[in-house]
Amino acid sequence: MLFRSGNLSLLSGALSLEGAFHVIISQTGMELSVEAKLDLPVLEPLAVTGTLGIVSGGLYGSLEVGGVGPDSILIDGGIFEVSGHFLLQLNTTNQIQTVRGINTKSSSPAFIDVDLPVHSLHIAGNASIDLLGAVHMEGSMDILVDSTGLQAEAELTLDLGFLGNMDVKGAIAFVNDDGTPVFALSMEADVKLGAGPVSISAGALLQINTSDTHEWAGVAAGTTFRLALEGTMHILAFDVEFSGSMQLVNDVFRLDFDGHLNFFNVLNRSEEHTSELQSLAYLVCRLLLEKK
Repeated sequence: MLFRSGNLSLLSGALSLEGAFHVIISQTGMELSVEAKLDLPVLEPLAVTGTLGIVSGGLYGSLEVGGVGPDSILIDGGIFEVSGHFLLQLNTTNQIQTVRGINTKSSSPAFIDVDLPVHSLHIAGNASIDLLGAVHMEGSMDILVDSTGLQAEAELTLDLGFLGNMDVKGAIAFVNDDGTPVFALSMEADVKLGAGPVSISAGALLQINTSDTHEWAGVAAGTTFRLALEGTMHILAFDVEFSGSMQLVNDVFRLDFDGHLNFFNVLNRSEEHTSELQSLAYLVCRLLLEKK
């Protein structure tokens, strides 16, 4: 075992890594442990800690990168501030490798063993941006790249102060499904905005999966397109409730809409509509005929 502390300067001093380095050399390979501070242009000093294993079959390991200090500040731009931390896990070998990781799903234990899939890259983290103390945005990200392709999940919250807030979460996949390229997307948005006599509270869901055989990104196979909306609007003395969806699932097109208008309980009006076609081609032909 070798132990060394010092400073590593890269790119004519543009990058500087200072800290402690541990190297273990065995018959099967080499293991490098890092506990250091990384200086980068624009960014505040970053803390880097983790372990990388180098074996005959490739490279594997886990590194955590974040801002130095309890606030984990990445960029301090005066009128805005960015903070956060990220986890990088890598396995280029032909075997599942086990590394130590932070337990993010329960309070204890703090650290757990994590199995890294063969030929995979995993990036996870969270960050927040604060602008003038009035607008705040924070979220998390999780990306997995393996032999099937790329899959990612994300959550984002935007706080606009007195105007309201917006929450967005979703998943996306670019994969190879039995030799066929597949794109899948699932995105949910929850919006609550208001200013004076006008306010809106609504939710939206967008789903796409081009695979006819497997579920990806939490979207059922055969869901070519699905968009659903539901919410309420308040404009002066008018209250409007609405919900609806438009989808093409297993070659069946369906359109639903439900709306309700209320004015001091004196004027009440509701509208409902449902259409279903067994093929999108029928819808195109109908639209062309109506246009003529």
